[in-house]
Amino acid sequence: MDPLRVLLIQYHVPPRQSIAARRASHMLQVFGSHGVTPILVTPPPGGEGLDMEVVPLSGWDPMGRGGKSAPSDGSGNGQEVAAASAAPAPNPASGKSGPQKRVKTWLRSWMVPDERFALVKPWVRAARSVLHRVDAIYSSSSPYTTHVVARRLALESGLPWIMEMRDQWVGNPYLAQAANTFSRSQSARLERQCVTTASSVVVLTEAHRNELQSRYKGQADHVHVVRNMFAPRTSASADRTQASTFRLFYAGNLYGERRLDGLGAAVATAKVPGYEVAALEIAGASYDKPFEVTVGTRGVRLLGTLKQSEVEEHLGQVHVGVIHNPSWDKVHIPGKLFEYLASGIPVLDLGTQAEVASLCEGTVPYAQVSQDDPVAIENALARFADWWEENPRGNPPAADHPSAVSARGAEFMKVFRGVALPKTTGAAPE
Repeated sequence: MDPLRVLLIQYHVPPRQSIAARRASHMLQVFGSHGVTPILVTPPPGGEGLDMEVVPLSGWDPMGRGGKSAPSDGSGNGQEVAAASAAPAPNPASGKSGPQKRVKTWLRSWMVPDERFALVKPWVRAARSVLHRVDAIYSSSSPYTTHVVARRLALESGLPWIMEMRDQWVGNPYLAQAANTFSRSQSARLERQCVTTASSVVVLTEAHRNELQSRYKGQADHVHVVRNMFAPRTSASADRTQASTFRLFYAGNLYGERRLDGLGAAVATAKVPGYEVAALEIAGASYDKPFEVTVGTRGVRLLGTLKQSEVEEHLGQVHVGVIHNPSWDKVHIPGKLFEYLASGIPVLDLGTQAEVASLCEGTVPYAQVSQDDPVAIENALARFADWWEENPRGNPPAADHPSAVSARGAEFMKVFRGVALPKTTGAAPE
């Protein structure tokens, strides 16, 4: 039997710098190890340097970023980048957004489904050139434009289509905050069209699956959960017990409820056994005034936006990885969590996503605390410090960890073959 060939409709792929692009590289490993040949259609510079067939496309990008690498916040889960384009950056002098940024934000609010909308036609046109050579279609968001493209191709060709939603679409809080009534209604219409057309929908959390199944009653059987995945790192890490500073690391942007001033204040006064001081390092950007409070706090160091390679370097030296899901975000697992797991460092969770604890269980220490509770934070740091005494270079998980590429890849391929094989070869799914 000839190998299956799949058409990939994705934006966040290497050499773009994001965790979404990192996930894409993991997916390419999965396809290759399971005998599936991918053909990628994406705007440049996506796909450059990859050992696979890449079909480039060109088109007008109203936000002026079509041919550039996507902005990286060090977490790159897709949702962070959406926030960066939707939220106005503050003027350093006043803390308020400038007129140019406000105009861009207003324009963005009319773009449906997102700022890549103008790429739909050239994307479809480029994909048609290879559509006759593939057995299935796979699209991954964000941007949600990828699903609009894939739906047109699926309807045109009759090929099975797997739709992966890394973030919410209709429930995306940035859409609710930044978009107008027209944009929200059109996005709801497009999501319904895509979810009800796709052969299978893949999401990253149980909560997101439950939300979609509740909204689309007839689609319950074809919404599947395949969480994010990571490749355990084998590069040498520093002996953390030799450091004088106990370092916490947050890779991500700050905006709205996602603020770290409480954590910064707690870290500045925390006493961690075996260390002189504690420090919070932030690798990201700010879109809100409260960030100035964080930066002004003693013990807080702003690193700015880092490349993925720089994030990995820091993860080999820091003691704790911080994640923060605001109270309104009940379905998303931050992509940066998987970077922390891959590096084998403890996780301090300031958010509300219950599934995170199960991912850390049996691998690295985990604590969920409120950043407004300095005593709980100090206790968690003390527990993490004790763990470092026993694991001075961290504890990267084994390759058979449930969230490692091999395990998650097999899980995804079960869904993929269940959709693609019966419709292309008549074979039964695994």
